[in-house]
Amino acid sequence: MSDYYQILGISQQASQSEIRTAYRKLARQYHPDRNPGDPTCEAKFVEINEAHATLADPEKRRKYDTLQRLRRRDARDGRPQPRPAPQFDQRLFHQGSRVFQMGKFADIFAGLSEA
Repeated sequence: MSDYYQILGISQQASQSEIRTAYRKLARQYHPDRNPGDPTCEAKFVEINEAHATLADPEKRRKYDTLQRLRRRDARDGRPQPRPAPQFDQRLFHQGSRVFQMGKFADIFAGLSEA
C-alpha cells in the first residue's frame, strides 16, 4: 500500500487546504496533457489522484490512517500479515492433554474403556 502523505509531499497532520494545495500543484506538474506520451507521468498522475481522493474525504482519511497504524504495529511485532483464521477440525476434540478423534460410533466406547 502506498503512503499517500508521501505521494503528496505533506505531513500526516496536514490540513484540508494543505492537501488541496499539494494536490493541485502536483496534478498540474504531472497532468497527461502537459506530458503527452509519458507513461511515468501518467502513472504518477493516477497515484496523485488516488491519494487526493482518499485524504480529501475525512471519513476515508480516518480509515486510511487507522489501517496505516495497524500495518506499522504489525511490522514492529513481526507478525505475518494478514493473519489467517485458525482452522477448526470438527473431528477432533480435546480433553485435557488427550485428543479424541471422532470416527465410528463404536470408537466412542473404545475411547471410554481406555480411560
